[in-house]
Amino acid sequence: MDNFNMTFMNYNKPSILRKMLLVFLGFGFFMGISFPLFANLFVEWKEGMLAWFVLSCIIAGISIGVFNYWLLNYMLLNRLKRIGEVANAISNNDVSHNCSLISFDFIGDMANSFNLMSENLRNMISQISDVSSHLNQSANEMVSVTHETQNGVSRQQEGTQMVVSAIGKMTNTVTEMSNNTFAASEAAEKANTATHDGSMVVQDTVSSI
Repeated sequence: MDNFNMTFMNYNKPSILRKMLLVFLGFGFFMGISFPLFANLFVEWKEGMLAWFVLSCIIAGISIGVFNYWLLNYMLLNRLKRIGEVANAISNNDVSHNCSLISFDFIGDMANSFNLMSENLRNMISQISDVSSHLNQSANEMVSVTHETQNGVSRQQEGTQMVVSAIGKMTNTVTEMSNNTFAASEAAEKANTATHDGSMVVQDTVSSI
């Protein structure tokens, strides 16, 4: 009944169901018109009876058309509706649904195709989840290695700075020692000069005596 109402709600839009209903009604109307014409060849009508018979045949034909549409809706469209629900769920990223429809024809093949597609999507999602888990684990390991490398580089930089500082201190010490040696050399030279001068004074003194 819902499909019957939906068939005429959006009459401005194309609808296969509406076309099917109109075909059934048209066929019923055609049979309702044709049957009295065919029966007229074999039946002698009483006065006024033919019109009522034609009207009854038309009503019966239209009723048969409506009944055929309802039967098609009950036997086929409701099952196709289940396939549509599964397809709609898959389009909304919900692959947990299956279509429990058993029919050894193209409708059953369609349902099996949707079930197979849903199963393949579930397997694909599971594989993607596993790969993502491995990638996260690898990323965590890489971050850990990076931190260790950074710590090693920091320790190496600290050691290098200590070596540079020690070399600087040694350079300062060598420079200071060099300066002290130079000062001692100058002092020794001055002492030597003073000694020589003193020796000359002594010699002059001795000579004058």
